[in-house]
Amino acid sequence: MISCWAERIAMYVTKNMNYKDSDVLWLGYALEVIISSLISVGIIAIGACVFQKLIYAILYLILLVPFRKYSGGYHANTHLNCIILTSGLFYLALFFTELINQIPVYMIIAEYILGGLIILKLCPVSSPNKIVDENDKPKYKRISFVILTFESLLCLAFSHLNATISRFCFIIILFVLLAAFAGTLIPLSDG
Repeated sequence: MISCWAERIAMYVTKNMNYKDSDVLWLGYALEVIISSLISVGIIAIGACVFQKLIYAILYLILLVPFRKYSGGYHANTHLNCIILTSGLFYLALFFTELINQIPVYMIIAEYILGGLIILKLCPVSSPNKIVDENDKPKYKRISFVILTFESLLCLAFSHLNATISRFCFIIILFVLLAAFAGTLIPLSDG
């Protein structure tokens, strides 16, 4: 469905222009990603408004998107699966945030140490749907570690200011680390 929309838009935009077929395909794929992302953000925003958790939606996207981009890991094989996973993880994070009463500071520190080890040993993790170029891996590893450090410090700061947001940050970091680990369990090729 999303591919159809993107293809129609790409064909319409390039109809009277002199573009190569490869340019039209590239534009179509870029539009697929944009449409899929907008749908995910829309689903998250609607739920955030309904549950009065808009700050959590913003925080979720700020924490999740850059960390996932550079750490790699499991990536859905269709746009629909990506939308379901991305928005589903938001609602799951909200659920666990309410379910868990408290995250002690030592747990945040333990998550940071474990996360650092995962990044050191595994990241960035290529997946069949998102291959990381070998030349980019050292840079992505450094950026992943910087993001983990920033997000863990944010989690620690919120543990003294707003425990609920601290729990939410903790859960998002955990989800990203689990996605990186899950990506190592899926083979890159069928042969």
